[in-house]
Amino acid sequence: MVITIPGGELNGQKLLVEDTPSFQLEERAVVFLEERDGIFSVVGGFQGKFTIDKNNMVNGNTPLTEFIDRIRDIRPTQ
Repeated sequence: MVITIPGGELNGQKLLVEDTPSFQLEERAVVFLEERDGIFSVVGGFQGKFTIDKNNMVNGNTPLTEFIDRIRDIRPTQ
């Protein structure tokens, strides 16, 4: 899956866009995405990305299992 975010680098020139999430190689995260015409982007900019650390904690303070349970509790029934 490819996630498109604003900004990038071309010919040694970098463009950083405020409030967009950044990603690191081998990083684990929960990401809320929207899809338009086959292109995925993060919903809410940096607020749509939640990093998972080596202890399976989300953003350093919530266990991943609890975080997933919270999402299941609030998402609309389809």
